[in-house]
Amino acid sequence: LVTSFLGHYQLFGFHLFPSLMLAVYLIFRDYNKKDMFLMMLLFSIGFMFSIYMGPMFIMTLLCLLPYFYIKFYKTDSSIYNPPRNFIFLILSGLIFSVVLYLIYLQPYLLVSKEFPPQSFDETAVFSAKLGSLFHGFSLNSLFHKPAGGGYSNTGDWERAIFPGYLLLLLSFFGFWIVIFKKKYSNEFLKKVLISSEISYFFLACFIIFFVLSLGPYGPHKIRLPFYYLSELYAGFGSIRAPGRFGMLMGLPLGILGVIGIRALLFNSKSKTFVKWLSIFIFMLFVIESVPRFNILEIPYPDKKSYYEAAKLIKPGSVVIDLPVAGSDDFDTLKRVMAQLNNSLIYQGRLIVGYGGKTTKEHGELIALDNIFQHQDDSFANFLNFAKKINATYVLIRIKDYKKDQKLKIEEYLITLPISAVIYRSNDLIILNNF
Repeated sequence: LVTSFLGHYQLFGFHLFPSLMLAVYLIFRDYNKKDMFLMMLLFSIGFMFSIYMGPMFIMTLLCLLPYFYIKFYKTDSSIYNPPRNFIFLILSGLIFSVVLYLIYLQPYLLVSKEFPPQSFDETAVFSAKLGSLFHGFSLNSLFHKPAGGGYSNTGDWERAIFPGYLLLLLSFFGFWIVIFKKKYSNEFLKKVLISSEISYFFLACFIIFFVLSLGPYGPHKIRLPFYYLSELYAGFGSIRAPGRFGMLMGLPLGILGVIGIRALLFNSKSKTFVKWLSIFIFMLFVIESVPRFNILEIPYPDKKSYYEAAKLIKPGSVVIDLPVAGSDDFDTLKRVMAQLNNSLIYQGRLIVGYGGKTTKEHGELIALDNIFQHQDDSFANFLNFAKKINATYVLIRIKDYKKDQKLKIEEYLITLPISAVIYRSNDLIILNNF
């Protein structure tokens, strides 16, 4: 599951999610202050890396409330005599929620007004399907890589929640035992189940993660829980790729898989057999999980030109880097990534703003570049746009344009003052004072 999103920096915070969910489980098992502090600490650290982690974790907690409600009333405690530290935990949670609102939710609501609302039609493209869990597809997997070997425009990589055949088989064996435990003897359950409580908790987590990964719509546009929950919590509806809930299934499936392995080993009397079978299963996991790399090739122009540009460009200046429009969405994304990398050399400020929401100006620039590349349009429109947004420099990666487009650029450059072209190499032209 992790290898499906291996190179996505903003998702690195999700490596803390297993520990975070274990802390949540311990809080509601023991009502311990230390576990509450640990949960808040892990969430805060993970949230700094990953904006996604905020609404996804909070929505997970909301979905777990029925589970906690049932558990609470199955204990000896009553609403009039809550467990020790329970009031402290509730107050801590409320204070943390207020702080979270002030530093995250309120600023988000203010910023979100500047952008159009997330389209559920687009969200549905990046949602998992009912069969995604069983579909042998994992973008960065050596054995389960897509036939084409790379990205596509259909959003397959965002719903790559397939965990591998071995984990699926073992976890569904464990799933069966947890659901139908009344069919088994107490001796079997005592040795096989980690504990009934933790088994039910992570089974509930698995179901929540899978249902939410399906996004807003099911077959025939049937509205799913994601659709309605988006109305309850601001920010949740802006999650563009619900399929990423699949990343969170690793821990629940792993725990259910351990139950499955224990069941396989239950009747074994030989410690040697248990040891070697455990090693064999572990090696199968390792082999099936072998990743592959170099999925998305980012075209890097000649770095020498950009180091020369760094001598001329004042750090912090607004810069337009051309071309921006690629042959398709992913070619455009490659160019955006290359621009962001190159901007680290000359320390300019780009308008790409690539993230969950791109800037309006970047959209306008892509539209201008598409018109320039595919219609008979003047290069002057770029400079007019640059003046409108107070850009100081325009970088032109001349090699990335086609022959007829290069001619149009050269013809226009002749009309500019000599001082406007401050740098020129075989692959890069820099304009200033235009």
